[in-house]
Amino acid sequence: MAIPDRDQSWTERLRAIGHRIHHALSTHPIVVTLITTGTTSPRTTEALRPVEELLAALHDAGFDDHDALRAANRQHS
Repeated sequence: MAIPDRDQSWTERLRAIGHRIHHALSTHPIVVTLITTGTTSPRTTEALRPVEELLAALHDAGFDDHDALRAANRQHS
């Protein structure tokens, strides 16, 4: 998944990350089932990079660690 440039504003980055995650999961819906059922757990650097970028954008928006994690988890709810 292409990661937006950190030179963009946090709002542009969050929007891009959200669209890209949505597109990736819409294109490959089985991934959601595999992750939510515990069949697989993506732990590679490449698999976790979108989450890291999401958290970085939330930090840039002013969220502390706790609230950034809560906001990121709400995206998956």
